[in-house]
Formats: sequence, C-alpha cells, structure tokens
Amino acid sequence: MKKLTLNIFLACLVFLLACSSVKDLPMTAEFSANNRSSEVNKRTLDDYLIRFLDYRAYKNKIIHVYSADSTINTGVLVPEHWIRMDKMNAAMLFGTDSVKSRIEYNLVTLTNYQKHRSVLSDIILKDPKSSTYDETDIYRIYTNVSGTIINSLCKDSVRFSFESPKDPELTKGKLQIGKDCFLIRPFVRSNPAAPVVLTGIELVKDSVVYAAMQRFPENIYKRNKIFLYNKVTALEQSVIAAYFAILGTYL
Repeated sequence: MKKLTLNIFLACLVFLLACSSVKDLPMTAEFSANNRSSEVNKRTLDDYLIRFLDYRAYKNKIIHVYSADSTINTGVLVPEHWIRMDKMNAAMLFGTDSVKSRIEYNLVTLTNYQKHRSVLSDIILKDPKSSTYDETDIYRIYTNVSGTIINSLCKDSVRFSFESPKDPELTKGKLQIGKDCFLIRPFVRSNPAAPVVLTGIELVKDSVVYAAMQRFPENIYKRNKIFLYNKVTALEQSVIAAYFAILGTYL
C-alpha cells in the first residue's frame, strides 16, 4: 500500500511539473508538433562554449572587458549594496561541422549585489557561528546584447539585438535576416510572494513561432531548453540557432 501511495504521489508530481512547464512556455500546436529541442549544455554556469542539438560554440573570444561598480550603501549603518556594470566585446564561432556562423557582439549587464548585514549590525549582533555578514544576494537586473551574424550560407551579415530590463515583461529583441524581421516575445511568471521572473522567450514572425527557450531561473541546477522550428530554410535555422546561442549563453 505504501509503495502504491508513493507511486501515485510521484505521478501527480510529474503531472504538476509538466503543467507548470506548459503554463510558463505555451506553444502553438504547429510549433509543438514541428520542432527539435534539447537542453542547453554548459559544463559550468560560466561556460561560454554553449552546446545544444547538433550545434556548438567552437570559440568565444573575449576582445575587451570593462567593469565598474556603483555604490548605493557603503555597508556601515545598513547592509552594503552596489550595482556592477560589465561591458564586453566578443566574437563567437558557432554552428556545425558543415555550416558555421561568426557572431560579433557587444554585451552590457547590470548585476545587483547586496549583503545581508551591515558592519554595525554585525558588531551588535555578533555571533561567532554566524557568517551572514559575508553572505551576498546576487542577481542580474539588466542584459543588453547586440551584434551581427556572418553565416557561410548568406552573403550579407545578419543583425540582432536583445534587451531584458529589470521588469521581465518588457523584454524585447529582434533578428533581421534580409527583409525578414523576427521579434522576441517574453513569457513571465508572477507570484504575489516573489518577484516577476522571465520563464521563457519565443522568436516570432507573422504569428509563426520559429524558436523558443524555456528558462528555470529559480532552479540553478536545471538547464535551459531550446526549441527550433523544423519548417525553415537551412539559412534561417542556422542563423536562428546562432542568435539563441548568444541568448542561451548569457540569459
């Protein structure tokens, strides 16, 4: 009886998780039936050589990096709080053994850092066993990336952009292949007890979904998942995969 109860519980849990995933990233019937998908494969969270499906990054060369901190609170009376701006200029070689893209891009991120305790509170409430003063909440509040994709199947370069501000509902992006313009559509999950989070994005043109990425921001151990539409040209799929390689690396 206990084993049966456990099996029923596990089945219900799997069903609820599946429902949650569908809710976070709804798909059209056409896209759901005609896509290839895989998890984003990165050896570590800071691994810049992304891999998914039969695509991979061969190189990701960082050309120039600049960082600067903006202090909000020094940490004496109230917990130390600062925002770090990182700017990076880089080039990625991405694709398959037969078709490759060179992605030249500029990345700007703002990251929030806030310690749990101030110097004063640490002195007043000093506990030899406590290390909360050294604990820091870290989370990204802004991401902006733009650049060009030079693909071996296309004589002209392809331009792209993506912006995810503090309010995830305002996330936007664009991929321009010749005269065709593909736009990013965000999906978020809101909870009265927690901040709004970006759970997924879709790349859309004329109401047709060409790609999607499902995110799991509340679970650092669960990998993002990328979906690519099958009914596209070889050029479209190669360039869209390159665009999502950048997004999958830095989102």
